Amino acid sequence: MKQKKVIIKIIFLALIIALNSCDKSTNPQTRKSVRDYTWTIDTLNLPDPFQNKMRSMYAANADDIYLVGHNSTGDPNGCMWHYNGSEWSTVKLREKLGGFQLNSIHGSSSNNVWAVGSKQSHGDDFKKSFIAQYDGAEWKEHLAKTPNGMFDAPISKHEIYSVFAESETEVWACGAGGLVYHYDGNSWAIDTLKMSLKEDEKLLATDIVIYNSEILLLGRKYNSGEAWGTYYFLKKQDDKWEIIDSLVQNVIGGNTYKWGIGNFHKSVSNKLYSCGSGGVFEYSRNNWSNIFNSETSITNIDVKKNNEMIIVGTFGLIYHYDGIDWKKITAINNNDISYTGITAYEDEAFIIGYHYYGFPQQTIVLHGK
Repeated sequence: MKQKKVIIKIIFLALIIALNSCDKSTNPQTRKSVRDYTWTIDTLNLPDPFQNKMRSMYAANADDIYLVGHNSTGDPNGCMWHYNGSEWSTVKLREKLGGFQLNSIHGSSSNNVWAVGSKQSHGDDFKKSFIAQYDGAEWKEHLAKTPNGMFDAPISKHEIYSVFAESETEVWACGAGGLVYHYDGNSWAIDTLKMSLKEDEKLLATDIVIYNSEILLLGRKYNSGEAWGTYYFLKKQDDKWEIIDSLVQNVIGGNTYKWGIGNFHKSVSNKLYSCGSGGVFEYSRNNWSNIFNSETSITNIDVKKNNEMIIVGTFGLIYHYDGIDWKKITAINNNDISYTGITAYEDEAFIIGYHYYGFPQQTIVLHGK
């Protein structure tokens, strides 16, 4: 009898172990929250630059990330950095593409990445547009005709501020002078926002996006030398740019924002957001609703399929929304940093920013896991 009891106990224990194994296979461990990440810091810098400030990020995946921005040395090799999954390095473009500065980068895949900015000649008053594409093998420059019919002759400021690549045959960009650039896979066409300007007024097209087959744009009109002005939200309709709404920002304060006047973000679940002064706004049925209010400017956001969101901004601001509530991420608590970009995945996130003060002003990359 004793032997039978021992055998029964062994069988019972085996069943318990088997059931526990089944539970583990069908009920994987809960994913670690962004709020519990451990963060490491990489500092990106070239020898002796006064400023190395990366302000735009495109990630095809967690092992293929590009950053672009300003490098004060004048060396274009410091205007773009790449992460290969283990280390950051500068992208060497000077010998092939010459000198330039970069403002924005976007793509639709590892084999279709676009960077835009300016080439400079004859001082600050003359900037030619700069457009470059990576096709999976090499970077090459694209030339676009300006309204004067020439291939961007340096007769005025034609700096490009933003690019959005839906595919290899659908790329939009915009910039100084209210110029809007469109690439169809073969050639570039250029349009201009039609707005009346006073003698000292300037017009900028600051960001552009394709959303539900519509072309949407943010613009700004301001007096020369002033940091405020009138902001516009526009839509391309019947081959014309229509002003959907506008707002006036002034230096006195008390501004009421109708959308984030900084930039757009289209999520992987095809929702559209804007961020900037006033916080974060969500676009639905031709209207903007404020979903996060902030006195600090929000510079960038990332949104996942489950509506989980990370937002970053000036003065060290990082917030996380888990679908229920917002929480400030304080693991990296430094008010002297302006964060400019964020991209997040299932179990890790990358945040870029730069120091306000000190010498030199270096770009940092936070990597959380």
